Amino acid sequence: DLDMFRVRGAFAADSTGYWSALGTVEAEFDMFTLALTGEAAQGAGATIQAGVGGSISADVTDTVTINLGARWWDMNTSAANTETAEVAAELEAAVTETVTITGIVGIVGRNWAPASTVYFGGDIAWAPGGDFEASIGAEANSDGAYRVSFDASKSFE
Repeated sequence: DLDMFRVRGAFAADSTGYWSALGTVEAEFDMFTLALTGEAAQGAGATIQAGVGGSISADVTDTVTINLGARWWDMNTSAANTETAEVAAELEAAVTETVTITGIVGIVGRNWAPASTVYFGGDIAWAPGGDFEASIGAEANSDGAYRVSFDASKSFE
C-alpha cells in the first residue's frame, strides 16, 4: 500500500512448465476507486493465455454506489478467435440502515461462439445486527440459465 495506491502481484510456477502471473494497481480517491489488472499464464502444450481488466467504483451518495467493470481474455494468444470480452454495471443501494439492494447487468461476448450472453441479477441483503446476516438473490442470462439463492449466517463468539 502506497498512500492512496495499492499494488499487488503474484507469480506461480511448477516443474511441468506451467506458470501464472498476475498484477493489479488500484487508486482510491474521495468518491471513486480505479483498478487495473493484467494476467498471463502458460499451461500444457505451451499455450499462453493473457488478459486485462479494469473497473471504477463511484460512491454517488452516502448510500448509493455504482460499479462499472470490463475485462478481455485470450485463451490462446497464438491462435485466432479465442478472445472473450465482458462489460458489467452494478448498482448498490443501502435503502435502510439494515437493508441493501444490489442489481447487476452485463454482457459477455466471444468471437469463437455464435452469440453473446446477456445476464442480469439482484439481491436483497439484511443485516439487523448481532452478527446476523441474510440475503436472497436471483440471476438469469440470455442462454436460459437462472439461479435463486438464499444465504444466512450468524457468528457466535
